[in-house]
Amino acid sequence: LSFTDAQFRAMVETAASAVICLSPDYRILYWNEGAQHIFGYTAEEVAGKNYLELFLPENYREGVSADIQRVLRGERTWGHVNPVRVRSGELRTLSWNAAPLTDSSGRVIGIVAVGQDITELRRAQAAWAAENLALEGMARGEPLESVLAMVARAGSQAARGAQYGIYFREEPDAPLHLALPEGFPDLLSAELRRRKAPLALVEAAIGLGKPIVTPSAQTDARWLELRQAFETHGIRSAWAYPATGAADQVLAVVLGFSSDSPPHPDELELTERLARLAGLVVENRWAVAYRLRETESKLQTAVEALETLRRELSQQFSFEELVAVSPAMLEVLRLAKQVAPTDTTVLITGETGTGKEVLARAIHAASPRRHGPFIAVNCGAIPETLMESELFGHEKGAFTGADRRKPGQIERARGGVLFLDEVAELTPSAQVKLLRVLENRTFERLGGTETLQADVRVIAATNRDLKREMARGTFREDLYYRLNVFHIHLPPLRERRECIPVLAERILKRVGRQLGRPELMLSREALEVLLSYDWPGNVRELQNALERAAIVCDGQTIRPEHLPIVPRLGVGAVQVHGPDEVVVRLGEGFRLAELERVLVQRAVELAGGNKSKAARLLGLSRGALRWRLKRL
Repeated sequence: LSFTDAQFRAMVETAASAVICLSPDYRILYWNEGAQHIFGYTAEEVAGKNYLELFLPENYREGVSADIQRVLRGERTWGHVNPVRVRSGELRTLSWNAAPLTDSSGRVIGIVAVGQDITELRRAQAAWAAENLALEGMARGEPLESVLAMVARAGSQAARGAQYGIYFREEPDAPLHLALPEGFPDLLSAELRRRKAPLALVEAAIGLGKPIVTPSAQTDARWLELRQAFETHGIRSAWAYPATGAADQVLAVVLGFSSDSPPHPDELELTERLARLAGLVVENRWAVAYRLRETESKLQTAVEALETLRRELSQQFSFEELVAVSPAMLEVLRLAKQVAPTDTTVLITGETGTGKEVLARAIHAASPRRHGPFIAVNCGAIPETLMESELFGHEKGAFTGADRRKPGQIERARGGVLFLDEVAELTPSAQVKLLRVLENRTFERLGGTETLQADVRVIAATNRDLKREMARGTFREDLYYRLNVFHIHLPPLRERRECIPVLAERILKRVGRQLGRPELMLSREALEVLLSYDWPGNVRELQNALERAAIVCDGQTIRPEHLPIVPRLGVGAVQVHGPDEVVVRLGEGFRLAELERVLVQRAVELAGGNKSKAARLLGLSRGALRWRLKRL
């Protein structure tokens, strides 16, 4: 028994845990070496003293006393956690297990308690929780100051008694701001926030890019303004640790204050960890802010471009932009304005290049569906095998290669206009399905069974004679009557020559803007060539001719030689063709005086206004030329 008792005492004395015995009135009866190591007092110093009064914070005494009374009544307690104040004044957290202490007769004469110091564990848990909270706040998009205050709080909870704050920038080159956690010393917080400029220690850490430590802050001249706050809160040392990003740029500075002088190495190690976390938070927020600004900038640019395009399109395809000078075009414009506000199906006919799509877009722009899409489908450019799929869409597996569902052009045009150009090219099966769309406003995708609503207005166009196509059996008669609800015929350009000068002027303005030559104009001779030409390609050919002329023209004035067309001379006509060539066609209406006028005018132009040179070109004397100029 003596040997066993000695072994037991040796184990108790050498245990890392605190083992103490208390009397019913809380007096210390036994105190092992583990307790001496944790509390900082020897057994002789605490023997017979009241445990509650000596070590427990006042607000914990009542709860611990109640637990001791339960043990004295014969119960056992497990894992009771409470703070104790040790010799250094620091509060440490212990987890206790307690049991009754009895004498040989079994009478309870006190308690025996075993305490495990879990201070570091609790700090680590609190720091981990605070760090997680900070990262969650960052993910939720909370303000940067709030997230960094959580990081500083994590440091304060993990520290031995140090306090942390973080200086940071909201964005690169912005002024420094200060984030302080809850529980930061009030007087010190007020002094730091009152300062307009960051601490010199912080500026030094930023400039050097490495930690700066002040072992004795109360005697350092740099802390003169904060000395009273330091004395009030018992702060003896301070340090600043820069937080850098991927490019070694200082993003933030973690500031630490401690009652130790110099600061404990564990505190500096913890500060380094906090700096890494703060750097991660700030760099992430900067990256998010940059992407957000970049996205906002792109969005704003896109919105402005869209608005500009919308204005240009509305102007380009408005009725005001349609050139209507001839009676035939005035009638076209009148009909288009009448039908535009309705949802009626329109059939536009006319030769290739007369502007059928331009007219269709103008009708759309003036209709209630103008905010919806305008989907143009060139039926002549779609292979017959893909015609139905292109118009009506298809389901996955509808045919070989259909690996996914695809909406058709009718679905894409929902709420707007479906423009079917070259509608005479539709296959027979597509004609049947289009007829159903026009009659019932419903359709199915190719390979599908679901009936879909067709919320579209149909405008069709063709350069063919649909009545002739019906007679040949290539176009359905019932579809023709469904499309021909409101018919508009665009006359060819040769039947509306009055429109050519205005059209040419507008085309040259547009081409001039594109080429950076806004003052382009037609000479009188060039305009005569345009008016005399038959324009088999209509407006499209006119656009191409003027665009080429604008490119080859070396000045601001387009002359006949710049035009890629051969003029059609009428009987008895005189026209300039080439830099030094006049084309004459004899016949009724020919006037010699007109030829003379053209020759004299062209010679003066070629001579640059020099009358002597012009006279030599014509084989005349200067006086003879002057006489003709006066007469003509």
